[in-house]
Amino acid sequence: MYNAIFPICYCPPISWFAAACQESAILLEGMAPYQKQAYTNRMHIRVSNKVMALSIPVERRNRHVPIKEKRISYQENWQRHHQRSIHFAYQNSPNYPYYMDHFVPFYEQKYEWLIDYTYEWIGCLFQLLKKDIQLGVTDIFEEKTKMEHDYRQDFDPTRKTHAAWFRSEPYTQVFEGFEENLSIVDLLCNEGPQSISMLKGMFSR
Repeated sequence: MYNAIFPICYCPPISWFAAACQESAILLEGMAPYQKQAYTNRMHIRVSNKVMALSIPVERRNRHVPIKEKRISYQENWQRHHQRSIHFAYQNSPNYPYYMDHFVPFYEQKYEWLIDYTYEWIGCLFQLLKKDIQLGVTDIFEEKTKMEHDYRQDFDPTRKTHAAWFRSEPYTQVFEGFEENLSIVDLLCNEGPQSISMLKGMFSR
């Protein structure tokens, strides 16, 4: 039984997983209208002294369609760029060597639909976190849900503040200083098996 609904995201931010790891089954929103500059096709990593946004290009036709109907564009070699950027950012992190083989297939295989790509990534990331969770995808869009927890509006890369329930916990990153709430890839590469316990501690309802 699903008690929570989440936006579907490309390698979601740490706060997304902090909330999701409290659940045993979650629904991913696939029927909401696609919006630009959202985590739907964007992840944030840290490269040197800055945060880098990695965005999956999508076909521009049929702009106002549900996320499920958005196709990935391969007019540019974004997969190579993303893979190289992740490698540069985390090659010196303690746990990247253990996870890189799981990341590589996502930059070698071509997916037609954005939702299929992001769904597979999310499933892989939960496996790496060793978190047993049931995933589902919505088949209709409901602005108001009957579920106990609705997180669809809680994650916005353009927003400077986080949801009130999120408590960021600093950890050692590859480059000096600390940037909070990057993609879960950042936490995994730096903290490895400790990531799941850290995520549970970052949530306070």
